[in-house]
Amino acid sequence: MNPSNGLLRWIIPTNQPPGDYLITIKATDNSARSDVTSFTISVRSAVTVTTVAPAPVIQTIMAPGGQATFTIATTPGHTYRILYKNELESPAAWTQLDQDFVAGGPYVSISDFITAPRRFYQVYLVE
Repeated sequence: MNPSNGLLRWIIPTNQPPGDYLITIKATDNSARSDVTSFTISVRSAVTVTTVAPAPVIQTIMAPGGQATFTIATTPGHTYRILYKNELESPAAWTQLDQDFVAGGPYVSISDFITAPRRFYQVYLVE
């Protein structure tokens, strides 16, 4: 606060948590008269919250003759990624199955030719 002109300037630090902050100011003039006032400053997040699609859900899986086909509940217009692993206990990273895809409808069917005795899948909403 600048005492000569009564200007209050608060530069909000980047690590200031969002919330409501009570500010109390006391002003005194040359004749020793004074007054106190309080007000609230609301700090809001600079991050814009948008509505995102719900997490994808694998609905059905069929695996006749070494070809796994599964249906995923999706939200049209959103991008998804499928990863797989042959052994959950393996420290190796998950492998991406094909490329990311944009859902065109509420369900998407994906097929994968399985060369291992078993395979585990993860489906991610990318955007």
